[in-house]
Amino acid sequence: MTNNVQVQRPNERLEFFNEAMKLETDDCIIFSFGTERYGMMYMNDRQYRASVLACTHGHGEKPAGAHAIHGPCNNPRCINPRHLHWGTHGENMRDRRRDDTDNRGTRNGHNKLSEDDVHEIREALARGGITQTALGLRYGVSRKTISNIALNIRWAWLEKRA
Repeated sequence: MTNNVQVQRPNERLEFFNEAMKLETDDCIIFSFGTERYGMMYMNDRQYRASVLACTHGHGEKPAGAHAIHGPCNNPRCINPRHLHWGTHGENMRDRRRDDTDNRGTRNGHNKLSEDDVHEIREALARGGITQTALGLRYGVSRKTISNIALNIRWAWLEKRA
């Protein structure tokens, strides 16, 4: 039986990272250690995303409230400082929507409704004759969720069906 566990030297991640920071390239530098979506490293007994350390290397200390944002490649394992910059939470969220990597709607693991469900709820509300409470019971969500859909507080990004 073959085991897929990677055996690493104790400092292999750090050695790779240090060598990668010396590279002069516009290509992605992929930090392929571990199974996390973002490559992780330990420094000074603390765990960090490798991309945050690379952004610090290339652009100085992290400003308060800033995030390491991937630019042209949108690859969470890329640690090329040329592909990273410090940005705000809002910039990061806009990038996620632009790159279609956000977790809204059916991509959200806590979601109970499909896009079709939301269309049906909106259509039922437009027709009238049914309460938000009744729709909530039908779809297994709260009346408040139905209200938020009606007010475009939730699922506002989902356009009406043609």
